[in-house]
Amino acid sequence: MAALSAGCLAAHTYTGTHVTKLSLEEIAVARRGRSSEARADAAVKFAVRVPKRGAAFPNRKWKH
Repeated sequence: MAALSAGCLAAHTYTGTHVTKLSLEEIAVARRGRSSEARADAAVKFAVRVPKRGAAFPNRKWKH
């Protein structure tokens, strides 16, 4: 997984806890590319693959 900048990490954590109401434990698991819920697990696995493969955005330079 790409390393996140402090600002990105803060924004993702805020969104996870305040918008989606995830626990800090679930956020920690998601950062490792997993989730205990089937739908969230699929979404997290996809999110981890996109920057690695870049298939969806071949000309994008990922900056995290």
